[in-house]
Amino acid sequence: MANSLLQNDPIDRADFEESLMNSPNKYYVILDSCDESFIQARVLQEKERFVCLYRGDAKEKLWHIAPYLAQFDQELLDWVTTILKGTPWGIVLEANADLEAMRKHLRHFLMVDLPDEGEVYFRYYDPRVIPTYIETCTANELDEFYGPIRSIFYLEDLESDTFTRLSPVHLSGREFD
Repeated sequence: MANSLLQNDPIDRADFEESLMNSPNKYYVILDSCDESFIQARVLQEKERFVCLYRGDAKEKLWHIAPYLAQFDQELLDWVTTILKGTPWGIVLEANADLEAMRKHLRHFLMVDLPDEGEVYFRYYDPRVIPTYIETCTANELDEFYGPIRSIFYLEDLESDTFTRLSPVHLSGREFD
């Protein structure tokens, strides 16, 4: 990754699990239901656990392809690395914010304005999209995007158990509740 404002580290599953269990921060997952029916089924079974990032009409009409946010734990780690292995299921975020603050923060980045097409959905939570997007950000854009996020984890190789961790070299230090 060419952006000197980012630290890019491979982290194997054992180290990821240790971080998940011992970090003072919270871990969240954004599940991308666009390409995976197992995610849609899980969201329907556990409605109280998953929060849709879309609201209003979009939530009602696009629920089956929407991104869903949930607190990440060992059980979800096992699920995404077995049942969803090989699919672009989403990304994991380490943050110092509660679920509602994360939802509010992440919703800011769902839409982008393209010159020829107008406003369109931006699927930044797709593991095939996030590295390119983050790599092209300026310092101010990184600071805005990361906000309460300390690290982003994704599987570069969808068949692997080695995550890539993206962390800004310098964070603004903003605290979120």
